[in-house]
Amino acid sequence: MLKSNIKRTSTMMKRLFPTALAVLLLLLAGCTAKPDTSDQSKPAEYYLTDTDLPLDDAARLRAAPGFLTAEQQTLYRQAFALYSAMFDGETTGIDDAFPAADGQAEYDEYTPDGSDYTYISSHSRWQSWTDFDRVAAVAAATSLVYAAADGPLLFGDAYALFTDTFWPACNDDGNAPIYIEHDGRLFILDCAYGDQYYNSNIPDEFTLTARTNDRIDFTVTAHYSYPYPRRDETEAERDERLETSYEYTRTYPVTLIYTDAGWRFDAFTTPNQADMQLLGEWDGIEEIDFYGNASSP
Repeated sequence: MLKSNIKRTSTMMKRLFPTALAVLLLLLAGCTAKPDTSDQSKPAEYYLTDTDLPLDDAARLRAAPGFLTAEQQTLYRQAFALYSAMFDGETTGIDDAFPAADGQAEYDEYTPDGSDYTYISSHSRWQSWTDFDRVAAVAAATSLVYAAADGPLLFGDAYALFTDTFWPACNDDGNAPIYIEHDGRLFILDCAYGDQYYNSNIPDEFTLTARTNDRIDFTVTAHYSYPYPRRDETEAERDERLETSYEYTRTYPVTLIYTDAGWRFDAFTTPNQADMQLLGEWDGIEEIDFYGNASSP
């Protein structure tokens, strides 16, 4: 009789064990946190890496606003490096600032149909239009919208450094686009912007003017000096003057806006571009004050 009861008890335990195990697994599943899918439709933020846009030591050490985050400061330095290479001196400055590994020396020329402007092929690390577009106009979430053949520089759903309204304006010199695609390659309208008086020896000054969760406005005050020896001034004296003084300043605005792809510049320029854009307002310094005192060639 005892053996019979033990056998029935053993059989019952075998039947109950799978049921209890199933209940336990259900309870554990109920306690497991469900994945948060609320932000799955939101595009991921995207920022350029050193591989996309390599900066030299000078660019890495460039002064940046202290009121920006480390990520925003890097963005500022990247934007400064790329913008100045393209628009400060010569438009082919990206060939010198970001040279190709193969050291190609000869340019190909291209004149679009119906245009009076001739473009030359780029010798930068972004000789391919796709490579250049990836840096200057990376789509962070969906598809890229490329320019039609021989068309102006068009961009995707998000930009790597600038907003979709600001960057196209930068690429237009008032008569024609500066950077275009032709046969899958990057071509550049070769032009120069004149003398540069920006004195990088004197640190730029940054002033925060407004800040919200999705917008940062600040100004940059840059310093300028006549870069050539004046009459009766030696080169050593000129160098000392440039290291310790300046003739005038310019203050210009910069705006950062938070987009679905991250922070992007909606207003940006460099000291040299600001000087060219504001030429003639030199706070009492006349151009003749520079050239009149310059040494004769």
